[in-house]
Amino acid sequence: MTLKLKTAIDSLNPRTGEKIGSFTPTSPTEIPELLQKARTAAQQWGARSLVSRKTVIKRAYLKFYENQAELALLISQETGKPITEAFSNEIFTVLDCFKYYLKNIDRFLKPQKLSAVNPLLKLRTGRVQYEPLGILAVISPWNYPLLLSMQHIVPALLCGNGIIFKPSEFTSLIGQKIAEVFKEASLPPDLLTVVTGLSDVGSALVNSEIDKIFFTGSTSVGKKIYSAASQNLTPVNMELGGSDAMVVFKDANLERAANAAVWGAFANAGQACVSIERIFVETSIKEQFVKKVIAKAKSLSFCKIGSNNGEVSCLINETQFSKIKSMVHDARNKGAEILFGGEAKPEIGDLFFEPTLITNLDSTMKISKEEIFGPLVTLDTFDTENEMLEKVNNSEFGLSASVWTNDIKKGRKLASEINAGSIIINDTHIILGQFEAPYIGYKNSGLGVSHGEWGIAEMVRPKYVNHDKPLISKLLKFLYKPLHENDVWWYKYNEERFNDFKAFTNFLHGSFKDRLAAALPALKALLRKNYL
Repeated sequence: MTLKLKTAIDSLNPRTGEKIGSFTPTSPTEIPELLQKARTAAQQWGARSLVSRKTVIKRAYLKFYENQAELALLISQETGKPITEAFSNEIFTVLDCFKYYLKNIDRFLKPQKLSAVNPLLKLRTGRVQYEPLGILAVISPWNYPLLLSMQHIVPALLCGNGIIFKPSEFTSLIGQKIAEVFKEASLPPDLLTVVTGLSDVGSALVNSEIDKIFFTGSTSVGKKIYSAASQNLTPVNMELGGSDAMVVFKDANLERAANAAVWGAFANAGQACVSIERIFVETSIKEQFVKKVIAKAKSLSFCKIGSNNGEVSCLINETQFSKIKSMVHDARNKGAEILFGGEAKPEIGDLFFEPTLITNLDSTMKISKEEIFGPLVTLDTFDTENEMLEKVNNSEFGLSASVWTNDIKKGRKLASEINAGSIIINDTHIILGQFEAPYIGYKNSGLGVSHGEWGIAEMVRPKYVNHDKPLISKLLKFLYKPLHENDVWWYKYNEERFNDFKAFTNFLHGSFKDRLAAALPALKALLRKNYL
């Protein structure tokens, strides 16, 4: 029998095309064994006290801080983004992630005492306690490879879960580095298992006996995962595509809004789920606003080969690059106006494309229908709030949006009418780093919630425990033994029992007159004796 050896996959710097390193992909057939090892480790981890788990995660927090420079460089190399963005958008926010959950996890996981609504149940007491789900699959994308994986990994571990983590094949070295740093912090073996490879590995993971899937990526892939997961009734949490709108009113601080438009549209070459992809400005300020945006966009420099300076990075791969070229070509051929940019920059590198501002769109254009995920942004105008809302909400996506106005009252009113999971007034993108706020997508932008207590609720199983109140139980045994040994709704049934519950219902829910009339029959029902 001849063994088929696994072929190593090279990780390339998209800016230069140079090989950074390589990794050996996981075989799909290895998934069951890895899952079983993870389950054993998770059972032991989940049985530890929260104090013990926090001690390990605190060490990991310090280790990630100590490794920040190496992590930032690797992120910049594997994604092509400027190293400044690797720090500001990933290192900085991931350390915040640790700090936030370490500070708040005790409160989130604290058992909750519940008070019964029905007086017949007040002789007992109940509480909800939280238990880990088991093994979570974290499947993360390449655009923010540290942030979008760690936003799930950190709280999941604190909750007592084990994790099978599949990074994108384009950023697998970062995925392996994450596991390495946790190992330095003495995280128990097999508790965080990294699997690498292509879609066959992801498919094997999704179809395994996993307890929940946390996926961040495109809507098209998310739908496939959702369909596959449904076969095993595996629950999913998904942050999917976006086509975020920026709404600029004439009373806005236009200088700040223009700065935000340029950064929000072109940071990470527009390869962010919350990138500004659609700008809507009041007609009266279009010319003034566009002039500012173009001037600022022209001042940007490319993050060139061999340099960590510059603002505009490259696309991650040829697929993304070709998609952006195709979108611009399609829009141009159908009558769109390119206000700025619109061309590839082969003299800088194979995957570089100019920051591009496009207007005069129609609904037949690809750029109007699809998530862009590149350094392109569209611009349209509006005259009334209703017109703006109709245009903004005319999208299959609803991840985030921003409203720019000095009238905060107006901004908050419109926030309630825009169909998106987060509305940021006079800022953009910040939801990615706000772990205290729910991160949620409407429509085709996602399922479930990340961040904060809402994200924690997605990683635990609430269990209700109800028991006697010892003192009341002893008192009841002394005063009236039949009720101590039974509940009033237990057998036997007869017409008298039917009338008893009519009395209880009238006493608890009727008018004052009904309650007064039912008081004595309800008391007699409590003192019944004819049980089994």
